[in-house]
Amino acid sequence: MSEAEIRIRHNRLKLVLQALGSLAFIACAVPMVLEGKRASGSNFLLTLMFAVVDVAFFGFCFMFFMKRLFAGEAALIINSEGLDDRSSAAACGFVAWRDIQAAYVTQMGSQKFLSVIPKDLDAFLATQPEGRAKLMRANCHICGSPINISAGTLEVSLNRLVEMVNRYIAVGAAPANLLNPVESD
Repeated sequence: MSEAEIRIRHNRLKLVLQALGSLAFIACAVPMVLEGKRASGSNFLLTLMFAVVDVAFFGFCFMFFMKRLFAGEAALIINSEGLDDRSSAAACGFVAWRDIQAAYVTQMGSQKFLSVIPKDLDAFLATQPEGRAKLMRANCHICGSPINISAGTLEVSLNRLVEMVNRYIAVGAAPANLLNPVESD
């Protein structure tokens, strides 16, 4: 990586809120188990199964958000070589500008994403771990792109992020005037 780079961090307030939301869902599992004890047979087992899945999934989410909160690492790094996505558990990692065809905004429900299209989809997916490649292939069918970066938890607006990335793609590297600190909108 080059010396001059933009490091975009997660929004700490949003990480705290997501961690608290995860804890709330974990807390919902306790009444499910208590209520399930009053039920008999398969109802209890079904309730217990839902409670275990609830605790496992939201426990993972809680640990993920807390790790992001205290690690203080950049969620997205942009430099003259490319972009390094570390924003989620399914992040793609580093992608060179020369390997990116386009970037644009997509929306699923109320959530907006920066979608990035690689020039050679199959070559890009071959560089990813098998499980992540399957998720990215599913993203292609749902959103039209294997790389979808949510700006909702970043310390930069989606419009500013799209502007920066598209200017980098246009020149194939980061011009010096783009390497200013990122302002939030």
